[in-house]
Amino acid sequence: MTPEGKRSAGQSGTARSSGAGVERRALPDVGRRASGTTGRALPGVEVPAGHRAAARVPGMASGTASRALPELPADWTARVEQLTLDLGSLTEARWRHIARLRRDFLGDDAGGDEAEQEADRVRTRSDTRCRPGARVRVAGDLYHGRVPDGAVYVGRGAPGLPGSRYANRHRAGHCRVCRVEHDRAGAVAAYARELEERPELVDAARRELAGADLACWCRVDGQPCHGDVLALVVAGLSPRAAAGAVLS
Repeated sequence: MTPEGKRSAGQSGTARSSGAGVERRALPDVGRRASGTTGRALPGVEVPAGHRAAARVPGMASGTASRALPELPADWTARVEQLTLDLGSLTEARWRHIARLRRDFLGDDAGGDEAEQEADRVRTRSDTRCRPGARVRVAGDLYHGRVPDGAVYVGRGAPGLPGSRYANRHRAGHCRVCRVEHDRAGAVAAYARELEERPELVDAARRELAGADLACWCRVDGQPCHGDVLALVVAGLSPRAAAGAVLS
């Protein structure tokens, strides 16, 4: 190649490597962005400073973007309950399958019986779950209270209404059980803690109150009531989860 040809190839930005004969193209000199920012800019493209500022994520401060938490759907309790029922069915089927494997392939009849018993326990727990009943208010006054049809009274004793074993012993105000002052939310939270400590009462409630509306003296005005927690516990939630849903 003549010297003029070599100079022409060098100006085109194309060169061949000496060893492998691979053609390489030199990158254009893209330079640095303006206004003291680091990083390489696109060749021939100048982004105005105002546009760069507008492109930032809203709410971003110190490299962290603030984002509001999504709202829970109105039927989230029903969805959780359905997932719980589905999980119970899958768990039962798993234990039945383990029982067959132990008997048919391992010859372990004792192990198969043990797996069948566990499947039966899962079925029993699933059978006690149901859709949450509604909380309703006792009609009438303190001396002439009337429980709505189809509901079960779960309040304290009153004239004409015997106290329920599921009543809340923790009162708003001065609580004689805890020896502290409670507001309504605190009294409901104390009731949920008591249910956590009495699993036999939870099991009895799921047997006796399944599918029933629960009647109490509390107004149905959006304020928390122990009947709201109890209804979710009867439906299969743990007392702690039920309290979190009612008090959130």
